[in-house]
Amino acid sequence: MTNLDYEKMGRLIKKFRNKSNMTVSELASAMGVSNVSVTQWENGKKRCSIQNIAKLAEFFHVSVEEIIEGKL
Repeated sequence: MTNLDYEKMGRLIKKFRNKSNMTVSELASAMGVSNVSVTQWENGKKRCSIQNIAKLAEFFHVSVEEIIEGKL
């Protein structure tokens, strides 16, 4: 797999969350992770597991590829 741009991916996750009018806490609860994890994903400071990327894709009704690429 190519090098992933976690900052770009994080910006997209934050964009999806904001478009859904969700707080970090609400997304964390829906994903079954901590608020800190969501914040770190959005800031590109922590890698999001492929399982969580798949959950995010399903939750936001987008493809895994869109999240990985960090763009629509």
